[in-house]
Amino acid sequence: MAGPARRLRASTATFDAALLWNSDYVYFFKGDQCLRCNLKLNKVDDGFPLKIGRHWEGFEPAGFGSGIDAIIRWDKNRVYAFKGDLYIRFDIPTDKVDQQPKPVKPPNWETLTSIRTLRLWGGCSVTIIDKVLLEFAKKA
Repeated sequence: MAGPARRLRASTATFDAALLWNSDYVYFFKGDQCLRCNLKLNKVDDGFPLKIGRHWEGFEPAGFGSGIDAIIRWDKNRVYAFKGDLYIRFDIPTDKVDQQPKPVKPPNWETLTSIRTLRLWGGCSVTIIDKVLLEFAKKA
């Protein structure tokens, strides 16, 4: 294995966040970079890694061009990214951020109790967002 795929395998313990896009793709975020991996082909897509701001329109101006703590695909139309005590919303149909940073606290996230990262075997980690009810989707 050569190039980005080798770097991906060698550095899995150091990613800031990961996003399962669908059954075909997963994104990995580290610093100001992102990788898109094709799960069916078991390889990093051509052209990656890229700066987050080049691939995710609106992340950079919103202050999310680096250091993303967690990211989740909420439904077929929305992705939420978290950094510190702020979050932004990315609109999938328009392919850009459609909600500027807001605090991760009531009333924005009334049912969110914690964002925590668990360390797993081999030094890998996973970020868990606890108790987020779909009720929030109606408010957003």
